[in-house]
Amino acid sequence: MQRPEILYTGVDNLISIEIPDAPDFEYQIEGHGAGIEVASAGKNNPTQYVVRVSEPGPASITVSGKNLKTTTFDFFAKSIPHPEITVAGKTCGEIALEDFKIMDGILIETIVFPMETDLEIRHFELVRISKGDQDESITNKGAAFKEEVFN
Repeated sequence: MQRPEILYTGVDNLISIEIPDAPDFEYQIEGHGAGIEVASAGKNNPTQYVVRVSEPGPASITVSGKNLKTTTFDFFAKSIPHPEITVAGKTCGEIALEDFKIMDGILIETIVFPMETDLEIRHFELVRISKGDQDESITNKGAAFKEEVFN
């Protein structure tokens, strides 16, 4: 069985299970723990299975059937890492006005993750802290700074 050591919650985890000389109707695949569900990836991919887990923690997949030794494969389910959002290379704190003005917008920093991700910034709230008593909050759609951010 070719498998990842980690399963990620909330996404399809593709695994491959190959059992030589055993038609797919002669064996069963069951998942245990972490809210695991195992389903065939389709008739065009008879050795491929889609595994979904709903909660972090230990999980296993057991393969059994006629004339087969029952085999269990252990996994650990975990949440997808949160990406870091940066402005001028910072994730938080004060940003000098000069540094801020040369930026086009905010960035999603690359996260170490073995699957392809499609992350997008839909909107964010920027709080401009003034030297006076009144801070200003601006909602910006998308990752690129709109003109009102600089006014």
